[in-house]
Amino acid sequence: MKQLTKFSFLFLIIAIAFSACKEEDYADWKILNDNKYAAEYAATNYTKLESSGLCYLIIHQGEIKKRPNVNSYVRVRYTGKLITGKVFDSGTYEGYLSKTVAGWREAIALLNVGGSMEMFFPYSLGYDSNANGAVPPYSMLYFTVELLDAQY
Repeated sequence: MKQLTKFSFLFLIIAIAFSACKEEDYADWKILNDNKYAAEYAATNYTKLESSGLCYLIIHQGEIKKRPNVNSYVRVRYTGKLITGKVFDSGTYEGYLSKTVAGWREAIALLNVGGSMEMFFPYSLGYDSNANGAVPPYSMLYFTVELLDAQY
C-alpha cells in the first residue's frame, strides 16, 4: 500500500510538471502574437471592429447584392497565414459559415458574393489556446478570402 501511495504521488507530480510546461511552451509565442497584432493594426489602414478585434480591408465589395449570414452555406477561396508568413492552409471552403472560426463568421458576413478581403484577427477569434493542425495555440491569423457563393 505504501508503494502505491508513493507511485500515485510521483505520478501526480509528473502530471503537474507536464501540464505546466505545455503552457510555458507557448508563452513567448503568445506575446509575439499579441505584439504583432498591435503593430499590424497601427501600421495599416485596416478597419478594426472594437467589439471583437477583427481587422479587415475590403478589396472588392462584390457585384452580386447577396450577403451571407451566420446560417448561410458558403463557398470561399482562401489562404491563411501565421505571423511568420508561413501559409498554414489554403484552398476552397464549402460549408456552413457557422462551422468556421469566429473571425470568419464576422468578416465574411461583411462581403457581397464575388467580394474579396484581407483580414487578421487575434487568437480569441481563431483557435484561442488550442492548437489546430499547423496552427499553434495563441496564434493571430491572417487571411485573404474571396466569397464565391452564399446560399441561405
